[in-house]
Amino acid sequence: MSILTDENATIQFDALEITPNECEFSKELCISATFRSSHCMKGRWKFLYVVDSSFTKHVINLGDCSAHQIVNDNKPNSLEFKIDKIDVANIKDYTLFNTGLLKLQLTNEETHNEVITVNIVAQITKENNKLMRTFFNPLEG
Repeated sequence: MSILTDENATIQFDALEITPNECEFSKELCISATFRSSHCMKGRWKFLYVVDSSFTKHVINLGDCSAHQIVNDNKPNSLEFKIDKIDVANIKDYTLFNTGLLKLQLTNEETHNEVITVNIVAQITKENNKLMRTFFNPLEG
């Protein structure tokens, strides 16, 4: 996946892994990726989960990574993020059903402009009275 961004940088993902997958919704979440950028920048990744239904919208801030230097010249950059659980205690189960979006947002720390957002579709189902999640990796087309 290669994307020309709002800052005229091209970001190309070599790998993206989201684990665990096909599991209980609130379980831990680990994201790892390697990507290349056409521009050097000091960037910060932010991670969000968005539930958007016809009657309400919830944006859950999952966290962010500390700002770090992103290199260019075809050198790989890495991204690592881990949380112990996705907290949806304040959201009713019926609101979570259907689909949601896991959003990975890269912001240039110097210009404060959003560089890229990677949207990862999530399918939420209910099995044995538990909410289950499946993330659809955009690199596995």
